[in-house]
Amino acid sequence: MFEIRLLELAGMTRPAYRQKAANQIRRSTNGRGLRALTITLCLACWGALASTAIAAEPSPLEASLVPELNEPAPVLSVSSETVRWTPIGEETYYEVAISNAPRGAAGRSTEYLSLTRQPGEAQTYTVALEPGQSAYVGVSADNTPSWSVQEAIVTRPSAPAPEPPAPEPPAGEPPAPESPTPEPPISEPPAESPAPAHQAPVLSVKGSTVSWSAIPGVSSYT
Repeated sequence: MFEIRLLELAGMTRPAYRQKAANQIRRSTNGRGLRALTITLCLACWGALASTAIAAEPSPLEASLVPELNEPAPVLSVSSETVRWTPIGEETYYEVAISNAPRGAAGRSTEYLSLTRQPGEAQTYTVALEPGQSAYVGVSADNTPSWSVQEAIVTRPSAPAPEPPAPEPPAGEPPAPESPTPEPPISEPPAESPAPAHQAPVLSVKGSTVSWSAIPGVSSYT
């Protein structure tokens, strides 16, 4: 009778959980006894609750109580403010959890959203953050209880501080004039050649004779 009730509870869960409950019952009849049946009852009840609501990220206690229900989970990586992962099977959508603190931290708040699976292997989600803000992102495929083992930590760098404006001159005083650019110096003209010390002879020709007037102070001619 106890086994029949367990099967009824298992029928409220997903096919994967029903199969696990049935396997537990068959193993219990082979000598595992009351302890195995009790564990199976807990698994069936937990699966029924999980099938009626969005699968929240598991606590460490839940992960230790139901290790057999763990399914493959996306493996996350971060590029700038974008979280990336590859599909793990034939899932059609993903549950994304965005938190303001790491798992287990006091005061942690989490926002959940659903993303349709995109064509191809690359699946991404870009977190909208303010400068200097950080977020912790987890991903689950098809709302299963298995979330990414490691959260992706996304941080947006702080905006650089603006440069202070240049000080303005006091009111009533005109701005100081800019000094003019000096022009290159004008090169001086070359010095004229000095005048000759003596006047040159003035020549005249008569027949084959060249004659000129004597120059005062000259004693010989070349």
